[in-house]
Amino acid sequence: MRLHNPLSVSILFALSLSLNVCDGQRLRLGRRAKQQNNIYNSHGKSDVKNFFQEEDEFWNRIMQFSNSMTRMNTPSPTVAPGPLTPMPTFLCGMSTQMRSDAVFSIASSISDSTALQNDKTPQGEVLDWLLNEDALALCPDDASAVLQRYAIAVFYVATEAEKKAKDLSPLHECDWSGITCNSAQDVFVLNIDNQNLKGQIPSEITALNELRVIKLEENKLEGTIPVNIGDMKNLIAIDLNSNKMSGTIPDSLYTLTNLQQLDIDDNKFTGTLSPSVQNLSNLSFLQLEENKFTGPIPESLGSLVNLEQATFDNNDFSGSMPESVCENRGDGSVGGKLVVLNADCPPQFDCSCCTIICNARL
Repeated sequence: MRLHNPLSVSILFALSLSLNVCDGQRLRLGRRAKQQNNIYNSHGKSDVKNFFQEEDEFWNRIMQFSNSMTRMNTPSPTVAPGPLTPMPTFLCGMSTQMRSDAVFSIASSISDSTALQNDKTPQGEVLDWLLNEDALALCPDDASAVLQRYAIAVFYVATEAEKKAKDLSPLHECDWSGITCNSAQDVFVLNIDNQNLKGQIPSEITALNELRVIKLEENKLEGTIPVNIGDMKNLIAIDLNSNKMSGTIPDSLYTLTNLQQLDIDDNKFTGTLSPSVQNLSNLSFLQLEENKFTGPIPESLGSLVNLEQATFDNNDFSGSMPESVCENRGDGSVGGKLVVLNADCPPQFDCSCCTIICNARL
């Protein structure tokens, strides 16, 4: 047996009733002339009038009932007849899960997946912000835009430039404090001096491959220089002086052939200055003083003919300044370009060509 919805039955009844009313009216018009003659002949003129008046009132009541039934079952344009399931609208033309998976995949290309899955880490916190809170709501089809925003946001949270990811600006990262971008909206300069930055520089920063300048001096940064800093082939300046950083100079740093300034003085760096320093052929400023470096100054340093300033004092370097370096000494107009050359004094270190004579310093 097929069951019917009572509401549907009522509607069908009302519609059939309306059709019957219409059919009845057409039949009534045909009959009325014949009935009028019969009633007039048997009852008189007044009875004819009363009969048809009653008939008209009857049909009017039927029509009113029919109309009320159809109106009753016609839903109001502002009131839904029942709960409706809304059509889904998806950000970026994909489901929430698909977008989440795609953004996670982009982030995991530069971050450890375990860190991304932990919302207590800068990586996990920033990923959650990108997916659920960030006003820009970037789509994963623009992977480079997602990667840049993710990387710089991780840096801001990891170093407490912003305490929490939720405090990050909804503006494009090019409009964040300390950031300068080029015309293509690539992060070009990161300049946050003396802002009480803490924590460690996260490795994610090395994904900013258009970055030219890292200037983070006079903060409270700890930890090491990211080992993969050599990925940032366009870097021309690294300025990390006056922090609390430690560790050695990563081997990959010596591959930055565009580097013109390496300023990491007044930290706690250790290890030696590698002979690979000769690869930094565009280096103009090398400031290593006030650290814990050891070993000799490599002879290959003398190949850096563009070097204008080199400071090695207040370290534990041993031996003497290579003659090849002394040959680059000049005063800016005569001789080589090396105007400032500082190192420690005997017996720890011997530098006959240094700018400051040890006896004068004593």
